[in-house]
Amino acid sequence: MTSSTQFALETCPIALTPDTPKGAIILHAVSGSGVWGKGIASEIGAVLPAANIEYTAFCDKNKFSSDEAYPARDGVTGRALLIPPQAQDAGQGAPEVFVACLFTSYGSGFADAEKGKPPLDMQDVILAQTRQALRDLRLQLDDLVGRGGGGGNKSVGSSVKTAGLATPPVIYSPKFNSGAFHVPWEKTAALVEEAFAGWDGKCDCTGIIIVVDNSDKKITPEEHVFNLH
Repeated sequence: MTSSTQFALETCPIALTPDTPKGAIILHAVSGSGVWGKGIASEIGAVLPAANIEYTAFCDKNKFSSDEAYPARDGVTGRALLIPPQAQDAGQGAPEVFVACLFTSYGSGFADAEKGKPPLDMQDVILAQTRQALRDLRLQLDDLVGRGGGGGNKSVGSSVKTAGLATPPVIYSPKFNSGAFHVPWEKTAALVEEAFAGWDGKCDCTGIIIVVDNSDKKITPEEHVFNLH
């Protein structure tokens, strides 16, 4: 069934709290560090520590050896890791949400050769990898709702079920890439709109991506609210 509704980004403030809609998807950009240590990632990790462990395990799985600090570049960059709700997190009162990790840069900040740490990728590389990761996420979501033709990369575990996904699918996203990765949001937003064009018709439902915008609000660790800076 094809819908006449045109896909568009929406904007609203939201906190990652037990009131976050069940089955929603929390999207953010990550590197291959295996650590949700700063900004939005640290906020998500504070609320969803078991999901954080799954992300770390995915990075470790893609290393050439356990001695490597980072996974192989082609094992993570341009991919979307969709982590299903974790029972351990829900048991601690966290919302039952999916976490979509987009590997848009291999490293972050400055290189540290002694620690085997790669630097932040160049902006054009980040954008190319963002496009790939968004396409991968789109394929995975289409597969989840039974309208895809396959081709998306495997998510963590085998517990990702359509029944756990909100209907219609809703993605909450900060202005990813625009903080520590230094990419203007307008460039990333254009790629989101490109990747999800026609998403409502493909899924036989209205898929919505809501951009979290609380940049005027002071963030405190206790609030566990997305920090956009």
